[in-house]
Amino acid sequence: MSESDNKPRPRILFMDDEADIRRVGGKVLKYLGYEAVEVTKGEEAIAAYTEALNSDRPFVAAILDLQIKGGMDGIATMEKLRELDPDVKGILSSGLPKDTADPSIASYGFAGTINKPYEIAALSAVLKDILGPA
Repeated sequence: MSESDNKPRPRILFMDDEADIRRVGGKVLKYLGYEAVEVTKGEEAIAAYTEALNSDRPFVAAILDLQIKGGMDGIATMEKLRELDPDVKGILSSGLPKDTADPSIASYGFAGTINKPYEIAALSAVLKDILGPA
């Protein structure tokens, strides 16, 4: 076993209120070389991000669904994450292409966007653009 086999994967906070999307997104992130920490709403994302900031394994990025049923949405969550960490690398996720094409997204601090359903190549490209190779 090589030393790189023991190296922890970079962690990504993954927020979506739909269990199937979290499951598939988590598997895609694992395939791409990341560890996904899955949460259902903004309040959970803020708690997980805060805990990670105070640990030796902070998140390298946060993928946040725009629309969350019964909880804080992606934009409100990103605003709170930026208060905790001005350097947070947020990626807005939406099932509506018009949402991710909105030029005002960057003004909320998002470094990129991804459309659902996730395509491995598209998610890989967004992550490489923001983070570099996994």
